[in-house]
Amino acid sequence: MAMTKLFAARWHQANHITVTYLKRLFNDHFLVFLVIAFGAGVLGYRELLTDPRYMQLWQSPWLIAAVVLWLVVGLQFGALITYFKPADALFLMGSDQQLVKHHLPRAFAGSYGVAMVWQSAIIGLIVPILWQIGGMSGWRLALLWCIVLAYKGQLLLIARQRLFLTLQQSNHAWQRGVQAIIYRVVIPGGLLTLLLTVPQKWLGLVGLTLLIILCLAGYRYWLTATRAKSLAINWPIAIAQAQQHEQRVYRFYATFAEIPNQPRTIKRRRYLDGVIKTLTKRQSVMYRLYLIRLARDNDSLPLAMRLAVLGLLLVWALAQAPIWLVAVIAAAVMYLITFQLLPLYTNTQQTLWTRLMPVSPATQQQAFITLNQQLNGLVASLLVWASWPHGWATMGATLISVVVMWLFLSRVYLPKQLNKKRF
Repeated sequence: MAMTKLFAARWHQANHITVTYLKRLFNDHFLVFLVIAFGAGVLGYRELLTDPRYMQLWQSPWLIAAVVLWLVVGLQFGALITYFKPADALFLMGSDQQLVKHHLPRAFAGSYGVAMVWQSAIIGLIVPILWQIGGMSGWRLALLWCIVLAYKGQLLLIARQRLFLTLQQSNHAWQRGVQAIIYRVVIPGGLLTLLLTVPQKWLGLVGLTLLIILCLAGYRYWLTATRAKSLAINWPIAIAQAQQHEQRVYRFYATFAEIPNQPRTIKRRRYLDGVIKTLTKRQSVMYRLYLIRLARDNDSLPLAMRLAVLGLLLVWALAQAPIWLVAVIAAAVMYLITFQLLPLYTNTQQTLWTRLMPVSPATQQQAFITLNQQLNGLVASLLVWASWPHGWATMGATLISVVVMWLFLSRVYLPKQLNKKRF
């Protein structure tokens, strides 16, 4: 295949896969969550902008810091997309010049287009807050948008430059970490703070100067025909970067839908060894196996923790929301956590030696259900505690909803799902 068509072919292939996973993603569970999250977000946003209790927030010097932090976090969204595959190191060997001239410019253009959508959405979400800042104007907002996009392009160019052998790669992890903090946090934080605080009379000069500096800095990494002849691709780094991006995308899809044939990574968390030892004293061997896999899995445990933290924040923040909405959010969080743990059971059953163990399927299912009951019981207790500041009525409704959901998941949903997944 010609190098001029390689990126387009893989772009279309990736879009086909994306459409397939989006059909899995936008299922009933995710749509319900979106409706709940959208309603909660609108209510919380309206309360923030209209409640007299928050009026003093708009004069607080910390508001600028919060906006800058939001924008800096937003800059982390939108990575370089190259679609390199492990076999490319062999089959595309010797084609580096063609890849640098044709494939990587198209990869940058596609990545930048996706990044523009991300950055525009992130800025658009806080436009009502930005208008509350003293001295904000349409001109300042336009400059802010341009500088964010320009700096995101700079980050993508740096990421592309790191794929080449000509760049001196740092051998120490701490040096790479320091560089990442400087380029991704310190510099953009300083630029955005300067733009948001500079007096109106100096705004045009400062904003245009920053844009010119960013454009000149980006030109340093621009790929011209002359530069392409002297560059070679560092294939281990290029392939690792592409695979990391692909895994991040799949992990996002896996938040609400089961993605088949996904590789699992295991990492021992020594700080959880004591918890495992305590919980498994009087439990079965299968319970210990499920608990260890959960504690050391790099996908299921982080997903469950993120959902739990998100649920706690929503329940705690919606002080003026209807009681039923808080109760529904608490129940939905428990359901989504259970849904996320189902691949843990499936992957365990796919292991041949697990099926050869002299343990009946019913016992294995009961061990998994017991683990899920304990985890959901912990999350339910935290959700009820988070609803306590809203009053006894909200706390009581939340308690009833999580108890009903806990019984439904333990007695109806999990047994039915585990029987479907029996091998």
